[in-house]
Amino acid sequence: MPVCEINICVVTCDRPHYLHRLLTELERYESNLFMQLCCKLLIVDNSTTNSSGVIYQRSTQRNALPLKYIRAHKKGLAIARNVAIDYSITNSKYLCFIDDDELPTNEWLRELVQIQKETNADCVYGPVYPVLPPDAPAWIKRGRFFDPPLFDENNPAISAGAGNMMISCAFLKKTGLRFDERFNLSGGEDSFFLLQGQKKHGMKIIGAKQAIVWEPVDPARLNPGWIVRRKFRIGNGLALFETFGKTPFYVKVIRGFKGFARILMGIAIMPCGLLLGKHIAVKGVVMMAFGAGMLSGICGYVYKEYAQK
Repeated sequence: MPVCEINICVVTCDRPHYLHRLLTELERYESNLFMQLCCKLLIVDNSTTNSSGVIYQRSTQRNALPLKYIRAHKKGLAIARNVAIDYSITNSKYLCFIDDDELPTNEWLRELVQIQKETNADCVYGPVYPVLPPDAPAWIKRGRFFDPPLFDENNPAISAGAGNMMISCAFLKKTGLRFDERFNLSGGEDSFFLLQGQKKHGMKIIGAKQAIVWEPVDPARLNPGWIVRRKFRIGNGLALFETFGKTPFYVKVIRGFKGFARILMGIAIMPCGLLLGKHIAVKGVVMMAFGAGMLSGICGYVYKEYAQK
C-alpha cells in the first residue's frame, strides 16, 4: 500500500448507529484538508456481527476519503487499537484515533497537525467535551457528573485519551510500544499506554487545546448505576496502573489509604443528600465507588466494564 500521511482510525464494536453518525460527519468535513494531508480512514471492527461492515460499504460509495476496513476478531479494546498500530506503521506517518461516538470540530485535525509540526511531538492529543441531551435530568446537570477534567496541556495523564490523539508511527515502530492487553475489557488502556510511553520510552506528549471533539452522551448513561460503575472502574484502573507498572510498595500503600479516605468521605456526604438533593447523595455513592475501585485494584482485581459489550 502507498504511504499516506495520516491514518484516521475508528475502533468500533456493535455500534453501527454511532459509526454511521461519525462517518456522515466526516463526509462533510474539509475534503481539501484530507487531500492535502493525504489521509485515509481506517475502521477497525471489534464486533461479533458484520453491522459495521455494512456501514463501511455504504460509506465507500459516497465518501471521497479512502477507507480501509479491518476485522479484529478477538475481543478487546487494546487488541483492536494494536491492530490499528500494526497496520499503520507500515503505510502511514501518523495514526490518529477518534472514538466512534464522537464528533470532530472543523479545526480538529488541522490543530493536531499544526501542534505536531510546531513541537515535533511523538503524540498530540486534544480535549473531548461531553454534550448532555437537552432533556437530561436536573440532578445530572447539578451534579456535573459528566464534566471532563480540566484540559491541562502540561499533564497528559489527566487530559489525554485515545478518543482524540495522533501518534507518530515512526515512534511506535522504533519503540514497539503497544496497548497493554491486560486492559482489554476494563478500559484505561489508553492512559496506561501513555504512561508507559513516557516512563519507558520518553514519549513527548503535547496538548492541542483547540483540537476539540464532542461526545454526545448516550441517554442510557444518565442514571446513578452507570455513573457509579464508571467511577469504580476509574479508581480500579488507577490502582492497576501502579500494580502493573511495578510501582514501589509504599506507593501502593498510599493508594490504599486514599481509597479508604474516599469511602469515608462518601459515607459522610451521602446523608447530606436528604437535605441538599439527589445529586449530593449520588456524589457520596460515587466517591465511595471510586475508593472501593482503588482498593480492589490494589488487591489485583480487574473490573471488566466492557466484558458484556
